Amino acid sequence: MPALKSVLLLLSMSHYVSVRCQGCSPIQENLNLFHRYEHSGKTYFMSKATYISDVASSAMCKTLCGYLAEIDDKDEHDFVVSINYKHYQYGILVAGTDKYKEGSWEYDRTLKSVKYFNWCLALGEPNNSNDQDCMGVSNKDACMLDHQCVYEYGKYDFHYLCEVD
Repeated sequence: MPALKSVLLLLSMSHYVSVRCQGCSPIQENLNLFHRYEHSGKTYFMSKATYISDVASSAMCKTLCGYLAEIDDKDEHDFVVSINYKHYQYGILVAGTDKYKEGSWEYDRTLKSVKYFNWCLALGEPNNSNDQDCMGVSNKDACMLDHQCVYEYGKYDFHYLCEVD
């Protein structure tokens, strides 16, 4: 049922959110839905709204000619944590999924293996609680956790981060 609500919400939003990048230019009306940051030659866009699902978040990133942020190393992880602290209480959705094979983390966009992890080991992450197949970064603990791929309204205030090369 939560997945159906997410689909209906996405459809209701489609009148003001374009879901296709035109050429290689970001769709301008979507830029005001994000906070913009620069780091190591890349541009990052942090959503102002909570995510609906990994699929919807990825589609929104594509409108900016980007993709869900792929955390490649400690420097990038520390940067993501620093901007997360500025705006959000709980955390953010980033690229990384084990929905194809439990425990085998890869980027949905390229199907390449995730190489950098900073799991919240003290919290038992990743724990696959309630079939969690997406990767998030905890604001409170500054570490990675597995998270629901579809937003559960009112349960967590997770946003999402897009990366543009």
